Amino acid sequence: TARIRARREAGHALIEIEDDAGTYVEPVAGDGLGLRSVDRRIKTLLGPEYGVAVSSVPGVLTRVTVRVPAPEEAT
Repeated sequence: TARIRARREAGHALIEIEDDAGTYVEPVAGDGLGLRSVDRRIKTLLGPEYGVAVSSVPGVLTRVTVRVPAPEEAT
């Protein structure tokens, strides 16, 4: 089952994509270029505190979190 969640937290947008397969394996050199490219591009454009993070509990879940700025809207 895949889940997508988004929330605003302290001026940032956090977008989480999670599945319950838990089959993610940390890439070896040369693999995983897509996620690394997206992470590097976000960091270059927005700063080092933003980007893509992957966490996994083998056999349980894999979660990809994208963090970008989301300033509060003026009222």
